[in-house]
Amino acid sequence: MREAKMIKCIIKNRILNKSLSRTKRELIKFVIVGLCSTFYNYITYIILYFLSGNIVLASIIGYSVGLLNSYQLGKKWVFRVNSPNNNRLVISFLLVYAIGCFVSSAIIFAIARVYDTYNIAWIIGTAYAVVNNFIGSKFIIFKRD
Repeated sequence: MREAKMIKCIIKNRILNKSLSRTKRELIKFVIVGLCSTFYNYITYIILYFLSGNIVLASIIGYSVGLLNSYQLGKKWVFRVNSPNNNRLVISFLLVYAIGCFVSSAIIFAIARVYDTYNIAWIIGTAYAVVNNFIGSKFIIFKRD
């Protein structure tokens, strides 16, 4: 319990210090949320695949759990949007993340095909998706009026 308080204090006082610009704080929080969402996606995927043996179902539900976490934490914690959920928010979120997914996949496919290196291709594709999703979240989905 004491370690958790210490970690929380370090995050608040050092990483999310007020001296950081709002955009930098949002980016740090966005990456943290992304890591958590990926973890939830993976855990859900593993559990459902183990229970059902259906890899497609496990993958879809796991990805959906990660997306739901990204939406909720992105809205409340990263960008501090207090408006109620509405169709514009949800649809714009899904569109931005779909574009990130498809372009990232195309980048991964192209790089892996040309250079025959799936690890580097994945890193570059994922980096594109993070940038796409952050910019889309900040300036389209959760923009401040």
